[in-house]
Amino acid sequence: MMIQKNIVDNLFSQFGTEDINQLSIRQVGKLVAQIEQQSGVEFIHMEMGVPG
Repeated sequence: MMIQKNIVDNLFSQFGTEDINQLSIRQVGKLVAQIEQQSGVEFIHMEMGVPG
């Protein structure tokens, strides 16, 4: 299943940029969550963190 470009474009504009490199890690997480919600397509989440 493909995600419609207009969904991604509209969400990027809400973050004030078209360049994902300008977003913080938190913003990317929020962006992906919103894309998932609006498109119905789930992403694989692979977060890195410091254990314990």
